Parts: sequence; C-alpha cells; structure tokens
Amino acid sequence: MKLVALTASAQAMLAAGTALQAFMLLHAADQHSFGQFALVMLWLGWCLALSAALTGASALIRRQRYASQLWQIANRRLAALLALLAVVLFHFWQLPLFATVGFAFSHFCLVSRALQRQLLHQDGASVRAAQQDWAYALLIICASLGLFITEQFSLSTLAALNALAGCCLLWWLRDSASRGSPGKRQPGLRRGWPLLYAGFRQQGAAALTGVVAIELLANGYLYLAGSWLGPAAVAPFAAILLLFRPTAVLLQGMSQRWRPDLWLLLQQGIAAGQLVQQLRPKLKAILLVLLANLVIALVLLIWLPGLLWPHGEVSQLWSLLPVAACLVLLRAVRQLWLLLLQAQNRFTDLAKAELTPALWLLPCCLWLLALQTPLIWLMIAATCAELWVSIRVYRAAMLQKKES
Repeated sequence: MKLVALTASAQAMLAAGTALQAFMLLHAADQHSFGQFALVMLWLGWCLALSAALTGASALIRRQRYASQLWQIANRRLAALLALLAVVLFHFWQLPLFATVGFAFSHFCLVSRALQRQLLHQDGASVRAAQQDWAYALLIICASLGLFITEQFSLSTLAALNALAGCCLLWWLRDSASRGSPGKRQPGLRRGWPLLYAGFRQQGAAALTGVVAIELLANGYLYLAGSWLGPAAVAPFAAILLLFRPTAVLLQGMSQRWRPDLWLLLQQGIAAGQLVQQLRPKLKAILLVLLANLVIALVLLIWLPGLLWPHGEVSQLWSLLPVAACLVLLRAVRQLWLLLLQAQNRFTDLAKAELTPALWLLPCCLWLLALQTPLIWLMIAATCAELWVSIRVYRAAMLQKKES
C-alpha cells in the first residue's frame, strides 16, 4: 500500500506540474496559445503510450539485462523519430519556431525516460522511480511559478523550461546508469534485432493496435477540431478536462502498481474469477475519487468561474461538464478490466474490442465538423464510442472469468 501511495503521489506531482503550466498559460496568454499547449500535451501523451506499446509491452516478455538494454536503445531511437514528427505537427499547429524546438526536445527526453521508469518498477525499484518523478515535478513547478510571478510566462518560455527540465532528467538517468554498470559495453540493435522482433510479434503488435485505438477514442476528436478550426477551438475542451485531471492521475498512478500485482497473482495460479473479486474494492475507490472530483469541479465553476475560464462566459464549460463527467467515468471503470486483460497478456482481445469503435469515431466527427454542428457533439460522439468499447471490454473480461 505504501508503494501504491508513493507511486500515485509521484504521478500526481507530475500531472500537477503540467496542469499548473496549463492553468498559468490560460491566464498569462490567449485562448489560441492555451489550445496550442493542449495539443502539444496531447501529443506527448500519445508518444508515451506509443512508447509503452512498441517497447514497454514487449520488454515485459524478457526480463534479462541484455534484453532490457536492447529495448532502451530501441526506445531512444523511437523517441528521436517521434520528436522529428512533432516538429512537423507543431509547425502545422502554428507554434513559434523556438517553442516548436523546445517542446520537441522535451518530448524526446520524456519518452526516452518512459521505459526506464517501467524497468525500475519491474525490478522492484519503485521508490527510486518515484524520487526521480518528484524531483522533475518540483523543478518544473517551482520554475513555472517563478516565470509566472515575474510575468515572463509565455508559450516560448514554457517550451524552454520543459526542454531544460528534460535535459536534467536525462543527465540524471545517464549518471545513474553509469554508476550501476561501469565499463559495460552496450548491445547493438543489429545483433539483437531477432529478440526485438520476437517481442514485438508476441506482444508489441497487439499493444500498438490498442494504443492507436485508445488515442483515437480519447483525443481523436480534439486533433480534428484543432486541425479543422484551429488550436483555439480545443481550448474549452482542454479546460473542462483539466478539471478531471486529478482522477486520471490517481488512476494512472494506482494502475502502475496494480498491473504488476495482478500479473504476479496470475503467475501464482490464482484464477481470473478470484481476481475479479479483488477488483471490486478498487472500483469503489475509483468511484469515490471521481465523485469527489466532480464536487470540486462544480464548486469551482459556481464560485470561481473566472479562475477556470478567463476568456469570456463559462456557459460552454457548463454544457461540457456532464458529458466530460460521463466520459471520465467510462474510462475509469473500464481501466480495471483493461488491467485484468493486460495482466493476462490478452492484448489481441483488447485491440479487437477497441479498434472498431475508434475507426467509426473519426468519420463521425468529420461528418459533424462538415455539418458545422456545435463542438459539444464531438465529445458526445466520443462518449458513445467509449461506451461501446467499455461494453466490449467487459464482455471479454467476463468471458475469461467463465472459462477459468
């Protein structure tokens, strides 16, 4: 329980840093800049998920040091490729050149570190991973507050700060690795390619399909709105989803500990039906957290509307609130069944359950944009797709329970 609390608090600090940056940019800049930052952070989340699918999920298959080193090299190459692609996307979203380069380099640093964090958790070094997260989060929080107080806070200075913090994180990891294994020669990708390919085929390919589907479901409508109407159109959605960020963060932090625990229980021969029983208290905890988050959101919108949306009337946020609450509820409840299926290495079943609704969502959103309907219908369409996925994932988990 202490490890769960430590991991969750570290993840909460990381998310608090990003949320604080978004909140200060919302007040220090215009709606357009806030929408640009929201799209940048969405792309970061997609890059981290893609890294987890292509390298993280596959690295769970082999636990030898040689394999772990190979996957870390592959992860750095992937991070560099995603950073180059980010430069193109950020330019398309009309970011200044300096901000484009800064955020792209920051994304490279964070994606490069993602697999290292997973390996630390896998090796039982969760305390060390949490300490690194805390240090990085405190750096960006304190520096962001300093920029805001001195009225130097802008999209470009924020990009420079994140790039500097990412550089410090990479230096810390490199210094730690050099102390842990001095003088050891790193393996080459050419000789280790069969191992990488085998891990990808065994687990990475299905995980990649699932990650693509989840990204389309969660953020596909935001990418379409930002590209079709401009980054400013994404700002109201980003603001209302920012209110539910605490629930997402706590869930993410707890999931990082729950999934390895479920995996170990399965390795010990515990049936999936018994695991479902153990998930019910976790489901109650998630619902309580979401309810508390919703109450806080209502209080803020009633008493401090200008704090959440300083760019005009908050009526649009009020209309988005119930839809966003349903959206977050579906994702939170489904996460438990996702963890169960992932612990059973059933990524193929997950991919099948998620891909079809995701592919139907994109043309539906394009059709709504072409009809010039209110943007809230994009979130309603995404909520319907999330419900479709939740039903399919629940059926897959219950089917495995009956078989076991």
